[in-house]
Amino acid sequence: MKIVLVVGPLFIALGLFWFGQGVGLLSGSHNAVLVDVGADVTALGIGLVWFALR
Repeated sequence: MKIVLVVGPLFIALGLFWFGQGVGLLSGSHNAVLVDVGADVTALGIGLVWFALR
C-alpha cells in the first residue's frame, strides 16, 4: 500500500498538469483530449489514494 500512496499523488499531479494544458492554463497544446485524459488520470489518482488510506 505504500507504493500506492506514492503513485496516487503522482497520478493526481500529472492529471492536473494535463488538464491545465488542455484548457489553456499552462503552455502546450490545447485540445479536448488532454482535458479528458487529465480528468481521468486525476480521478484514478484520487481513487488510488482513497483506496490506500481505507
